[in-house]
Amino acid sequence: MFELPVMRSRLFINVLRLWFAAIMSGVENLLADNIVDKDGAKVDWMSITGPGKILGLYYSAHWCPPCRGFTPNLAKWYKEMKEKDAGKNFEIIFVSSDSDQAAFDEYYKEMPWLALKFEERQAKVCVYIRQLLRKLV
Repeated sequence: MFELPVMRSRLFINVLRLWFAAIMSGVENLLADNIVDKDGAKVDWMSITGPGKILGLYYSAHWCPPCRGFTPNLAKWYKEMKEKDAGKNFEIIFVSSDSDQAAFDEYYKEMPWLALKFEERQAKVCVYIRQLLRKLV
């Protein structure tokens, strides 16, 4: 694997850490007030993020056959994880690509995790773009 000498420097590593922190703070700004539980109650961002916590964003849609096939398997795995100690620091947020609230509501009934409010469409797009940018660097 090709490696530049600068990649090993402390400065480079610190710049990467700062850049990643900036991306994550942007995600927090976009999502923090828009995460809800199964009852529609707002979820405290600090309760699902922080040191040692793992947060997964699940992009899916009611109209997507592969998604519909995968969701039950992910739900089963999620429930099993939540029963173990490892699941205490893990959460999934459903980020819908459905075209209307009714499709979102029907599909979300099958999921045991949290969700980004359906009406927050702009936040979904911004988070997706940030994730793409993070992969490019």
